[in-house]
Amino acid sequence: MKQLQHFSLFGGGLFNSISAVRWNPSNQYEIAYTSPRSDELTIFDIGYSQEVQVLSKRPPASVFGSKGLSDIAFLNDGTRVLASDISGAISMWDRRASVHPQRGLTTKKITGLTSIQSLGDQV
Repeated sequence: MKQLQHFSLFGGGLFNSISAVRWNPSNQYEIAYTSPRSDELTIFDIGYSQEVQVLSKRPPASVFGSKGLSDIAFLNDGTRVLASDISGAISMWDRRASVHPQRGLTTKKITGLTSIQSLGDQV
């Protein structure tokens, strides 16, 4: 019989909403989650019930700041992660190299990006 785990996330005493939760395809015990109120993407190990890595965007050059992350996609190797944000940018992390993005792509979308999907490892 498999157990269901429940995690509550609170930041600074206020409820921290979640915009996306994704499984790591190369590690069945890892999930990633993010929030529209945060520029951080957290990798969580459900086997040990603990955070294993927090990836964060670099501070934006805009005076308006960033608006948080909207979706996550793991690449097939499980070490590279993509995230879209509400201001229309896509960031790519290589978890082996840094907790900051190695690549980024900006768009001219006014409404931002609400979802992202990996189509393989051709990045």
